Amino acid sequence: MTMTLLLLPLVYGVAGVVLLGNFSADLKAMVAGQVMGAALGSMVQYWLGSSNGSARKTDMIEAQRTQEKAPE
Repeated sequence: MTMTLLLLPLVYGVAGVVLLGNFSADLKAMVAGQVMGAALGSMVQYWLGSSNGSARKTDMIEAQRTQEKAPE
């Protein structure tokens, strides 16, 4: 988390310099596409990972309940 917070301003700074600077339209399009693709990819990874972790936790709780209900 700390590393992300340290690197995020660097990413925004570089993107800002390129997008607002005197660079070719091709380079600006490439930088904008990479930033948008990375943002979308990280959001999808977060939500899929969160859903997967939640499902795993639910399975563990269900297994524990089944184990507690089983007659000895």
